[in-house]
Amino acid sequence: MGDVLCKWRMPKVEHVVELVQELPKEKMAENEFKIYMSGSIYGEGFTRTAYQLACQLGLYCIDSQIYIPRFNRNVSENEAESYLEKWVWTYYIPNPYTKSFAQGCKPLPVLTSIIKYIEENPDVRNLEQVCQDIWGEPIGNLANIKYAINIAKLYELMITTI
Repeated sequence: MGDVLCKWRMPKVEHVVELVQELPKEKMAENEFKIYMSGSIYGEGFTRTAYQLACQLGLYCIDSQIYIPRFNRNVSENEAESYLEKWVWTYYIPNPYTKSFAQGCKPLPVLTSIIKYIEENPDVRNLEQVCQDIWGEPIGNLANIKYAINIAKLYELMITTI
């Protein structure tokens, strides 16, 4: 079973604001980034938990051992909400920061894949079944997909079809 998002926290506005506040706002060597984050509110635990959500949300990346932030300043709740509304449309499964899916599982964008499946299979109304049919195995943390559906403001569409 593969997890859609890490179990640490859901992708909520307040979590984006908090993570951005704690992350460095400028590029730096990866080892400097780890030292910096050990002094954050997450302490040494950042590399075991919080980093997963921060990476899944695209708040930073590490490229050639260089930390690269998404934001060069703290963000407001309105900015975080707007960011999440755009982010959720580009999020895909499987994600490298969660438990592994079966080998050969093709990465697909979550929301557009679910919508397309529902359009093509209107009689399937169970989200767990929809996701299993799309990705070929049971999905962990299904509550996170439901939350993402709400972020995308698709609740009305999904509630009438699933």
